[in-house]
Amino acid sequence: MKGSRRALSLRLGPDQLNAIVAWYAAGETTTALAREYAISHSSILQLFEQRGVRTRVRGLTPEKEREVLRLRAQGLVIRDVAKRVGCSYDTVRKFLLGMK
Repeated sequence: MKGSRRALSLRLGPDQLNAIVAWYAAGETTTALAREYAISHSSILQLFEQRGVRTRVRGLTPEKEREVLRLRAQGLVIRDVAKRVGCSYDTVRKFLLGMK
């Protein structure tokens, strides 16, 4: 089998798999974890499913929506707002377009 198609548990050790779950529980995004561990987003989701980890609702929470609006009112560009809020550029952009 190709290296990228092998089971996640064969590519990463138990400590790394536990670290992924712990980082997610601490608030890290699945996208950032996939990038950090050089694995696919779907592999992250599969790991969580196998371990019974409930994934967070995607999109902005009401608190993050207020923060986006506050930062935008201060004149920050969408890219910087997204970094500060901890979400993607597209999430912020789509939220702001929906506000019009």
